[in-house]
Amino acid sequence: MENQQKVLVVHNDRLILTLLTAALTKAGYDARQAENGYSALVIAREFQPELVILSANLPDLSVQDALSELKAKGDSGTKVILITRKETPCSDDQSRLETLADDSIIWPASNRELLAKVQSNLRVGEAYREQLESEERYQTIFETVPISIWVEDFSWVIKKLEDLKKAGVFDLRAYMDVNPDFSMQVARQITVKNVNLISLSMFHAEKKQDLLTSIDSYFSDSIKTF
Repeated sequence: MENQQKVLVVHNDRLILTLLTAALTKAGYDARQAENGYSALVIAREFQPELVILSANLPDLSVQDALSELKAKGDSGTKVILITRKETPCSDDQSRLETLADDSIIWPASNRELLAKVQSNLRVGEAYREQLESEERYQTIFETVPISIWVEDFSWVIKKLEDLKKAGVFDLRAYMDVNPDFSMQVARQITVKNVNLISLSMFHAEKKQDLLTSIDSYFSDSIKTF
């Protein structure tokens, strides 16, 4: 099946490895297995799992290194569930590893508990990937649309207006008539965070950094209108 979600199981106990892989395969996942950390890294590079179920005790690689490498070698939304043994006392190191992983499960565990955690983490990973794809689409549109777009930070302006309101100023037009320099003061505090590519051409800038300053540097003639 083309749309099977990919799960990599990493454990040095062959019985546990077999049981976990069988449960996942029966549930409809594309499950692969590895008996040690280095094998897992090799498989993950090609397999690109969406989820890794990782033993907290690897014979050849520190679990912390395995966690970091597996997340790096998987796709951007790869989740890791750490599997520990019930008879193993919880140490500070294990607690820290559980924090680095996305989830944990104590073995032995029922198939129901296992699959519930698998489904939950896969949903989170899928949502994360969809968010990244949405951001990439936005960035593509932002950069290629044939009009100049500026991303500006108005946080100082918002705070200033809130301060004026607290001070009893509710008629902003009247306040600006009495304080004609206010608009220029505001413009100097509005900073440019990003611009698209066509903006560079319009303002004869070599790189984006050249335009990332306050807007009064480029729109001083239209500040009164602003």
